[in-house]
Amino acid sequence: MAINTTQPKDWAGKQVFSTGEAAVVCNLSQQTIIRCFDNGRLQGFRVPGSRFRRIPRAALIIFMHENNLPTDALEDLRHRVLVLVAHSDVAAALQHAVIGLGHIDIRVACDAYDAGRLTSDFSPHVVLMDHAFPGLEPTRVLQGISACDEGPVARLVLFSSNGVIGSPLPHSVCETIVPGPFDARRVIDTIGKLTTP
Repeated sequence: MAINTTQPKDWAGKQVFSTGEAAVVCNLSQQTIIRCFDNGRLQGFRVPGSRFRRIPRAALIIFMHENNLPTDALEDLRHRVLVLVAHSDVAAALQHAVIGLGHIDIRVACDAYDAGRLTSDFSPHVVLMDHAFPGLEPTRVLQGISACDEGPVARLVLFSSNGVIGSPLPHSVCETIVPGPFDARRVIDTIGKLTTP
């Protein structure tokens, strides 16, 4: 069985694979993937009106697990950090501070709507929240994180853009609190400790 030697690429976000792409991910020949598809060992569908086969991500992962094939190629190894901060200058400082940390993918939400949407769509590993974020309490954020059915269990980290964190929070609410005054580098260093590969 010939091994596919096509250059690797980022498959983390891909949801449907051709037989050639599946061959690269599985490190098998395309002919082997086609045979497994045709004999029912690998589930998928044919593109209507053509001979092309397509394999959904979930089916490919099942096939890989059943055949003891590593799924590393399908995993995004970067740690996803969602920042909840209303001030654009603070958001810019945090994004600038994360430059050079290739293992962190950072997104910013500046209002409660984006916070909810990105918590669901982005599936963050860490939620970094400004204690003064308008319209959201840390306990509500934690409830929203816990309600997500898929993705990692996110850790909540609080910081203060104005250097003040009001009433103390129970330890169960957040992973850590970065004390003020605000320092983007210190905040990112804290995230770095939680997300070191």
